[in-house]
Amino acid sequence: MPNPPLIAKLKSFCITGSHGGTIVSDMAGFSIFTGEAAALVDSGFWDYETGWRFRGTAHSEDLKAYQALHGGEAKQVFFGRFDLFDSQEGDRLAQHLGLAKSGLAG
Repeated sequence: MPNPPLIAKLKSFCITGSHGGTIVSDMAGFSIFTGEAAALVDSGFWDYETGWRFRGTAHSEDLKAYQALHGGEAKQVFFGRFDLFDSQEGDRLAQHLGLAKSGLAG
């Protein structure tokens, strides 16, 4: 039986913009996101420079509205462990997805 869906609460995130490129939710020069950001976690991987990285889809209404206004056709949300409200949550998300650290990571 597959694991139930896992929702991650985010303090920042990235989306693909309407003209390509990446929109960072808290980067000056873009429309800064305000509201509640939560994403349904779809997949992830270990990056030896930044730790766990994840991909998901918007779950909270605020994030869905922001993505509809600023995002492109690809409706994915990208985030890492430091974008989570609790950076230690990254290990739990990875375990839930059945992921393991690989490469040069320690």
